[in-house]
Amino acid sequence: LIQKMGNGCSVNGDPEVGTNSQINRNLKRERDSDSLSTVRLVLFGAGGAGKSTIFKQAKVVYKNGFSKEDVTRYRNPIHANCIEIIQTMAAYLRKEHADLYTEDLKASLKLMCELDQFAELEKVHADCILLLWKTPAFRLAYEERAKYQLIDNAEYFVDNILRICSKTYIPTEEDIIRSRVRTSGIVETSVEMQGIKFEFIDVGGQRGERRKWIHLFENIRAVLYVSGISEYDQVCLEDANQNRLTESIQLFRDICKKLPKVTIILLLNKHDLFEKKFEQRQSSLSTLFPDYKGGWDKNLGIEFIQNKFLEQDPSSKSRDLYLHTISAVDTNVMRKVFNSIRDCVVQKNLELVNFA
Repeated sequence: LIQKMGNGCSVNGDPEVGTNSQINRNLKRERDSDSLSTVRLVLFGAGGAGKSTIFKQAKVVYKNGFSKEDVTRYRNPIHANCIEIIQTMAAYLRKEHADLYTEDLKASLKLMCELDQFAELEKVHADCILLLWKTPAFRLAYEERAKYQLIDNAEYFVDNILRICSKTYIPTEEDIIRSRVRTSGIVETSVEMQGIKFEFIDVGGQRGERRKWIHLFENIRAVLYVSGISEYDQVCLEDANQNRLTESIQLFRDICKKLPKVTIILLLNKHDLFEKKFEQRQSSLSTLFPDYKGGWDKNLGIEFIQNKFLEQDPSSKSRDLYLHTISAVDTNVMRKVFNSIRDCVVQKNLELVNFA
């Protein structure tokens, strides 16, 4: 889903249809303009929203995937993700469902709970994880995952655990995209989109990292603001009393106020997880927002959340704001989104130098 607000290029329906011939002509003129030779795109958003996933997708789409060094480097973090999944679920069961934390379960967990985050997983660990995953206790813990901090792709990694724990394991592109490594500081990568250099800048979204954002408020062509819409029933890692989606909306308002003239591309991520929660009727959106009256209609739910974000912008009448509802783990979706972002940002740049 792509929408456009304010004054800028219009994008409707399929982002690759409609303006391609004009955009291609504009791209040539853009390449000839030294003042617009590099487009800085900063990824803002709360921790866990999916900024780094989008950052990795830019490499996949425009840099032919990950280097051999990248692939080798991700093996240990992926193993660490798998260890974290089991240990986090075990801690939740011990705290919230002590009656299910039986001696038999403790015996099965002993092997996994003794591992540190740098451990190398083997087949014996895969067998243990699969055994635990099938128990009633772990099934309950997974059903109640919104109540604690479990990584989004837990089920994906468990489904692939035998492959991941093999001695010859080499992470796939999808493994890397779905892996979770918290961003600390500022990370940059440059890609070329039809001859134009785009510089993606990823920043940590946890509260302790946000003080570093101020260094990025100058010379920004566009902000990519990322929010996980499936997180409407989850709390923040740093504050168990703060809802994740509420914090993301408040943070979006702060960004809008600080950057009143900058183009914003609002990426409402985790569309796939949001739809699952509605289809399975896991958590009602009205619990967080009593004014929501759409029931379990996922389209009405998404529209409601979109409007919650859009009404935060005090510069909405003059700002160029583009909205995409996405699943950042889907490379095909992200390829279309990147193309749309390219077209919109280039068109805006051309207008600034009176080329349009």
